[in-house]
Amino acid sequence: ASLNFANSGTVNVTANANAAAVPFLTATGTATGTGTGTATAPGMTPTAPASGSAHALAIGYVGNGTVPVGGVNVASVTNSGTINVNASAAAPVTAVASAQGIVLNAPTTSVTTTPTGATAPVTTVTGGALLANVTNSGNINVVAKAAGLGTTATTATNTTAGGATTTVVTTHPHSSAFATGIRLNAGALATTVTTTTANGATNATVTNSTITNSGTINVQAVTNGGPANAYGIRVVNNGDTASGGGPLIINNSGDIIAQFSTDGGTTFHRATAIDVTEAPSPTVVNLLGGNITGDINLQSNADAINVTTGETFFNGVINAGCFDAAAIAAGGDNPTASSCGVGTLTIGDGADAGGNLHMTIDPVDGPSYAFVNTFTVNSDGTLTLDLPAATGGTAAPGTYPQIFADTANLGGTLVANISSPNGLFDTTTYDNVI
Repeated sequence: ASLNFANSGTVNVTANANAAAVPFLTATGTATGTGTGTATAPGMTPTAPASGSAHALAIGYVGNGTVPVGGVNVASVTNSGTINVNASAAAPVTAVASAQGIVLNAPTTSVTTTPTGATAPVTTVTGGALLANVTNSGNINVVAKAAGLGTTATTATNTTAGGATTTVVTTHPHSSAFATGIRLNAGALATTVTTTTANGATNATVTNSTITNSGTINVQAVTNGGPANAYGIRVVNNGDTASGGGPLIINNSGDIIAQFSTDGGTTFHRATAIDVTEAPSPTVVNLLGGNITGDINLQSNADAINVTTGETFFNGVINAGCFDAAAIAAGGDNPTASSCGVGTLTIGDGADAGGNLHMTIDPVDGPSYAFVNTFTVNSDGTLTLDLPAATGGTAAPGTYPQIFADTANLGGTLVANISSPNGLFDTTTYDNVI
């Protein structure tokens, strides 16, 4: 049976978990008495125990496939309305909040064997196939907020054999928040049907899973100290090995905003807008306009980002694991950064489809960056860079957007959107923007 969900109205899902340590009275001092039978009772002091934990989980829609591994689970999810998901946890010590907008799960199967020569059994998990079509033209708002004890630390002093001492400080975060807009969990995300013609030739038809967003996906994870992870779209292989197959297609012409805060919501940082680092197959991300706040993280050189049609405002890092603030700030050529990224980033298609990637500067996290294996600007493509005003004629590396690639093919148009406080411009150098 297929999974089907369509929302054109409003779905509100809220989970609140609150743990309170109940105060009790503790006697202070001692009782005194006289031989005449009078006595003075000890003082009583209210004491609040430092204990208690709270866990909150909220999901807007979860679809669990029932077709066993070897078959295909088909899912169709459409949201043209509003889905609001909020999970809030508060506790004296440990608080954990998890919120997800739309989740699709393919079933798994486990096989335990003991390989020849091995002394312990090995369990292999295989994820099932999921053929999903997820479309959002409305609003998906997801917030996970956890407020626990905050981050504490313990200090241990160790004495070596030679008599010297070392100090080890270990931090203990007591709050964690996890928020995701759309998540797919499967071992394969495409199906292939092979047919044979009358003359004996074979034709293979591949059907791909797609996630299409023309609306808004707004995701926030908030703690008062401790990990806070937010994902706009996340795809995960729920098996041990990838089955390969056709690619997942992600189309975005709307807004994806993923943010996190570890100071209770006072300051927000870029989180992850699209994460396919654990996907079971390659991914094609088509950016067709709109706004993206958050990183885009790819898995391999088989992944591709194509910018066409409209102007995409990008506030984030492509392949954020390659970002090294100190190395970028040092300036000059950076072969390590240029060879770090995976996948391809292509602006325009060379056939008048257009496309403009507009890389912005975040007031908290700074410039946007891209680290890819191959970067191409076709003749119909445009790269727009927001560039800050420079002091002394040369902008400091680390203050403006840059693209690092092992191979760059440059055509099309470069737009330098230079900031000027007074409307006047001096000769300014921005080194190694690509």
